[in-house]
Amino acid sequence: MVSEEQASQVAFYGHLQDVAILGVGAFADAVKLVDSAVASPPSLIQSMVVADDGGVLPLGSPVYVERASDMAFRDALSRRPMIVLVKGPRQIGKTSTLVRGVDHVRRSDVRLVYVDLQSMGRENLRTQKDLFCSLARVFTRELSLDVVMDDIYDDRDGPNKNLENFLFKHALRTPVIWFMDEVDRLFEFDYYADVFSLMRSWHNRRPIHSELGNLTLVLSYATETHLLIQDAYQSPFNVGVKVELADFTRDQIAALNERLGRPLLNDSAIDQFQFLAGGHPHLVCRGLSWMAYEHKSVSEFAASASLDNGPFGSHLRRLRIVAQNPELMSAIQDLLQGGCCTDNDAWLHLRSAGVVVGDDCSNVRIRCEIYTQYLRAHFLPRDKEAQLELHPRTSFWRNFWRPWK
Repeated sequence: MVSEEQASQVAFYGHLQDVAILGVGAFADAVKLVDSAVASPPSLIQSMVVADDGGVLPLGSPVYVERASDMAFRDALSRRPMIVLVKGPRQIGKTSTLVRGVDHVRRSDVRLVYVDLQSMGRENLRTQKDLFCSLARVFTRELSLDVVMDDIYDDRDGPNKNLENFLFKHALRTPVIWFMDEVDRLFEFDYYADVFSLMRSWHNRRPIHSELGNLTLVLSYATETHLLIQDAYQSPFNVGVKVELADFTRDQIAALNERLGRPLLNDSAIDQFQFLAGGHPHLVCRGLSWMAYEHKSVSEFAASASLDNGPFGSHLRRLRIVAQNPELMSAIQDLLQGGCCTDNDAWLHLRSAGVVVGDDCSNVRIRCEIYTQYLRAHFLPRDKEAQLELHPRTSFWRNFWRPWK
């Protein structure tokens, strides 16, 4: 059970950033929120429970764990290089990190534009022209520009030149940081190489174009891009400043445990929880907040964590998408049976999806014990009935990336 003192601490931590954003005048409101939380700690904890299907943790969330990558990201945004790369497997917290980067930029005098490609409809992405016109409309709206891309678009110049002309003439007269989240989405479309080669050209030409000196491009992605972009000199993913997100350490898990009222009662419980969830950010945040709200012990957590009707049921069922690709499923089965991954491409795809960890094929392993238990129960049997309900007519790549926010 969460004590009143612990609830008060959680409420304070959760709203401290809001006070910093709004100013000292917001302090009285924050005190009222703390008093309210102490009066009804269960509802406070309920508000902190991380959804099974993940999602962005809002600013000020007491569940958000700051890592070394957050500091590196803020430092890169302050220095404003041409390209900043935010890389990490699915559900490691890239979008939540970007949101905090956006907040950091908003505190400065630099303008910003945020584009979430995952939220764009296919009608905005069908062709390169559709994409660039959609991006220009975002710039126009976010920067209050008095221009309409559709009115100035010249088909004789092609999409790349049209976007560049728009940016140079209208958007980049003063510094702008352009956040692009989930750029993996573009790999669904056959024009992706042209888009990324344009970005690389901006990096190469920055010293001779003053307009490009005003642009910083932040790209968030999970894909092993070198598998899809054959020419390294046409890729923006091997230049600029790279910020890689890592799993949580034991100390970070212990700190979050304290913040949530110590659902893990002692060091032994923390060790057992870490063995099950690893440092997987979503599993750690969802697991600890679920335990705090449901008043579950670590033993009860261990008994239900890998079940379809457990705290991670929706999240774990998405692993079944892997079964739509025979090479990936074969690699998973080899690892579950104590073997190694001999397919380099399969290892890279599985690592991008956050299913496995390891720097190369020789030391790859399933990411955490919860995944191991779930995958063993659903993937290891060879009979067809145990193999999962597959939907072979659905595009593998489209489904492989989309659910893993």
